Amino acid sequence: MTNKSYLAEYAQAVAADHEILSRTVESARKLFTGEFPSDPAQEFTALRQMLGRKLPDHFTYEERRIFPALLADHPTEELNATIQKLIEDHDKLLARIRILQGLLLHRTAATCTPELWTQLLDFFEDLEEHTGREDALFRQFSTLAGR
Repeated sequence: MTNKSYLAEYAQAVAADHEILSRTVESARKLFTGEFPSDPAQEFTALRQMLGRKLPDHFTYEERRIFPALLADHPTEELNATIQKLIEDHDKLLARIRILQGLLLHRTAATCTPELWTQLLDFFEDLEEHTGREDALFRQFSTLAGR
């Protein structure tokens, strides 16, 4: 994979991160605040799909395609450590997703407890922090590519 192609793929991956995060947080916000422009069951299903399928698939894509290409082009200890931290983030987020999926499995928006909402909001905050770290990495390599 050439420098430009993995940067283009990484840009798409970062954009996908933002889209996933945005849709997931928006679905949760609608459920949490009771603002249902559509069917609450549909919003709840969308939230479960984001957690259960889209985020894990996105993490896998980054780990199999993007991160190896970055390391192949820039085999430094610093980059390796950064990528290992991002992979650790993925693992921690995936473990929390599995817990949240279990908690959400037999729930509806109306039967979610305040504790579950708190866990969801904490998860979204951590996901936003992770996305910020990935954005910073992408900005770093975009700058290098521009030199």
